[in-house]
Amino acid sequence: MDRKIEILKNKIAAYEKLKNAVIRYAISRGLKDDREMKCSDVEWIGEIPRSWRVCRVKDISSSTNGGAFKDDICDKGLPIIKIQQLTNSSEVKEYCSPESKKIKRDNILSNGDLVFSWSTLIYPFIYRGPKALLNQHIFKVTHKHDIDRYWMYYMLMYSSERLKTFAHGSTMQHILKSDFDNLEVGLPPYSEQVEIGRYLKDKVGNIENIKGNLDEQIARIKELKIAIINDAILGCIRVTEVSSNEVAE
Repeated sequence: MDRKIEILKNKIAAYEKLKNAVIRYAISRGLKDDREMKCSDVEWIGEIPRSWRVCRVKDISSSTNGGAFKDDICDKGLPIIKIQQLTNSSEVKEYCSPESKKIKRDNILSNGDLVFSWSTLIYPFIYRGPKALLNQHIFKVTHKHDIDRYWMYYMLMYSSERLKTFAHGSTMQHILKSDFDNLEVGLPPYSEQVEIGRYLKDKVGNIENIKGNLDEQIARIKELKIAIINDAILGCIRVTEVSSNEVAE
């Protein structure tokens, strides 16, 4: 069983590498294989298609930090979204009174909003859920009307490794707002942004579904392993020696 789990984990790692490669190619070069390139004059970006231009994140969007609602926590109200909820590692545990004076317009989250975690985990997310409040240590990213949301989401995903090079702190690493706002990126024309965004949403979604299925297989094997061990301890089953090939099967 352990060998089977190891094989499944290796498959997940391979699909994660594939996902990153698909994003890297589409965000840095677009979807056309044969196209004229030019120097971006930005070392980390390298060459970009001739029809693209270089801009800063703050040229195409605005970023606002989430709020601190600790003093207004209550049993019911607007859910407070922290990094644990964005990564699906925890359900909402804290709520804020809708009457709180600490609530600002830019702290309010709606389904589909783009956010970026800038502390501990440096990574973008698209919020999926009901009306809520964004907690501190996360930016709400509002892009301009001529910027495609999914292109920007995957662009920030690709750029997160670059942003990590600016991280401060030893225990809880974080980036500054200026690091985020001044990050230079290659910007395609709007029509190409839409094309890239749709392509990546489909491709990355398929890869994530495969990874999710592999995770479910691992979980079922672990549950089975625990059940067998418990039954063996209680004497419900007889443990015999088996070959490694039988275990793998």
